[in-house]
Amino acid sequence: MTKLPDTDAEDEDDADITAYLLENVVPLVLYDNWTDFVDCVYETQRLFNNLIMEGVELERTTQQSRPARYTYNFASPDDPPLPIFTGDCFHTILEQGPAVIQHLTRGKECAFTRLVAKILYNQCMRVVSAYSDIVYFHTCYHQNSDAEELPSYIHFDYEHLADLMKSSVQYAFSGLMPVNMCFSNRGFVAALMSKNFCVLDGGSKHTMSILEYQEFVLSIAMGLHNRIGGQSPLYLLDAELLRHVVCMLRTSPSVAMKEFRNRELWLF
Repeated sequence: MTKLPDTDAEDEDDADITAYLLENVVPLVLYDNWTDFVDCVYETQRLFNNLIMEGVELERTTQQSRPARYTYNFASPDDPPLPIFTGDCFHTILEQGPAVIQHLTRGKECAFTRLVAKILYNQCMRVVSAYSDIVYFHTCYHQNSDAEELPSYIHFDYEHLADLMKSSVQYAFSGLMPVNMCFSNRGFVAALMSKNFCVLDGGSKHTMSILEYQEFVLSIAMGLHNRIGGQSPLYLLDAELLRHVVCMLRTSPSVAMKEFRNRELWLF
């Protein structure tokens, strides 16, 4: 009899890996608040899209300056030779990607920015490979179809390719296509949220940045200072009650992660 996998053990392993990566890979970034974080996400995505456009345009120029590698063109005899993409293509996206991702971490260069940039580059290259194959072998795919119902060829369109690459990156930013960072079914944006935000449960879940939460707790602590004494509006909060409030106010990591996962999708 085949032994079924231990789901609880797998979940525990995922939790351990996620906790390690959050502690050692995902950077601490003191965002002002939720709006500040959302602005950083959208601005970073916009800059990465611009980088894709720049990389595609440069690749178009480079490919057109190369001698034809193959005389036969599957797409159309009237079109220029089809580009042949190799590992050294779109190098501007690879080289400048980490600098763009630093906008998401407020200029902080770290393993996280390099890792995310490299994975986004690899994701773009998978799109390039798939799109190229479709154009190259379009005729072969439909060789048994009715020729009158199908076009005999399709054009290789760099603008279309850029749109597909940008769409793929957008999916990665939203967590709909999680990058391979051992974060299970969540993406790098949700990972940043998990490290830099907390969820307060006061009936309705409220997200607060670490900076806001630190200031919140500091305000309570200052309100309980001995020099204020009985004049403080927080005078009735003794140490034990304060400890209980602070501990219970933040939701558990698992509940918070679900909230961050949902918020990551809302950013799509």
